[in-house]
Amino acid sequence: MNDKIRTDTDILYGFLDKFWFAPSDGLLRAIETNLWNLYSFKNKKVLAIGIGDGRYDSLIFRKQKKIDVGIDNDVNSINLARQNKLYKKVCLESAEHLSFKSNSFDLVISNSTFEHIKNDQKAIYESSRVLKKGGKLIFSVPTDNLEKIFKKIGITKKEIKWFNQRVFHFHYRNLEEWKKILYKNGLKINKYYFYMDMKLLKTWWSLFKISVFRPYHRELWSYLKDSPYGKLAPKKLITRLLYLYLRNKYKKAFNSNGVWLFIEAEKK
Repeated sequence: MNDKIRTDTDILYGFLDKFWFAPSDGLLRAIETNLWNLYSFKNKKVLAIGIGDGRYDSLIFRKQKKIDVGIDNDVNSINLARQNKLYKKVCLESAEHLSFKSNSFDLVISNSTFEHIKNDQKAIYESSRVLKKGGKLIFSVPTDNLEKIFKKIGITKKEIKWFNQRVFHFHYRNLEEWKKILYKNGLKINKYYFYMDMKLLKTWWSLFKISVFRPYHRELWSYLKDSPYGKLAPKKLITRLLYLYLRNKYKKAFNSNGVWLFIEAEKK
């Protein structure tokens, strides 16, 4: 179900400008932002699961102005997120054990988080529990096609294992699995979108490998972001070159062969 999604190139430039040191992340989050912009959170009580330090959310949900509650289970990230004006309230919580009352939110959102949760089915149960009847759970996840396409483009089993450990991915599920899990928890899929096919994934993987290359004790993105060496980098030039390189590829991000999945489900 890939309706024609308009990809706003200004969104891509904004992410690359802020995350020039990690362009694979910037590319992926920019694609997803086009989907989140289809929704309005106005007059809805919203819970965001897996907010991290809030840096990505501040761009992904810029259109939404405010999110009622944001949660994450990492103490350091949460402390940084509390400085972000996007959230009215920030809580240190596990998505598998939410402290909120049942039927208390109109919307539960999660951008690329459930793959990082060991018991993702418990997290779905909890998400459904706190949703009001008619409320929506909206989330994005990589599918099991990610590993399949990795193999097709020549990435070894060893590299795939390293990747999953590096990014803390515990599992991949296909659309049919998600339909069953959601249905079991009183949720029915209304819409779904696939994005990032094999061709774009090759580009994404190349950028990822460059950013996590370890020239010494740290990955390259970390040197560029936090060390004195990063201050010497021509950030604007790098951003512009990345934008020119990715712009046309980004425009073709949405198609049925994509390895990432965006789902809107409603509580019945």
